Amino acid sequence: MKGSIPPPPNQNLFGDYQRLAVSPDGSLLYAVSTQGYLEAIDTLTLSPVSVIQLAPFLFAASGSPAPHIVFAPDGSAVYVVVLGPSGPLIQVINPDTSQPVNSVQIGTATSYLSDLALSLDGSTLFALDQSTGITYPVDTNTLTVGTPIPRANLPGSAAPIVFSGLVVQP
Repeated sequence: MKGSIPPPPNQNLFGDYQRLAVSPDGSLLYAVSTQGYLEAIDTLTLSPVSVIQLAPFLFAASGSPAPHIVFAPDGSAVYVVVLGPSGPLIQVINPDTSQPVNSVQIGTATSYLSDLALSLDGSTLFALDQSTGITYPVDTNTLTVGTPIPRANLPGSAAPIVFSGLVVQP
């Protein structure tokens, strides 16, 4: 073990860490808390670099999922699910500045985005709506939402299956 990362400075305000993502070069760790804070941590010094309040106190109270997070394969962007006033958004964060730079709305006000995944080349972000089983493809260059992909049924089964983990294969 090389070290440990202390809990958020004010755990009562921040809540607990729910999701973690490491940059492709290993220099940054992003940790998302139950209260909608995104903390960037320098993995060499284990010190906080920045803290962003994504959506104040909406995650735990509304029953929405803790924000999911994924780095672009080249490390140029971080994609985070946040709860917006009209439903979930994918917030794009610049990892160099740890600041939001763009966003795109996904689904409806009742959507529950439970997973994010990127294509191997980083050109398409996939967001899974757990409430409907629909996967929304998002072009990462233009932030446009493509044609929703309906959930699949298993052969011989009338009930659709929704997986809690989303995997993108080539």
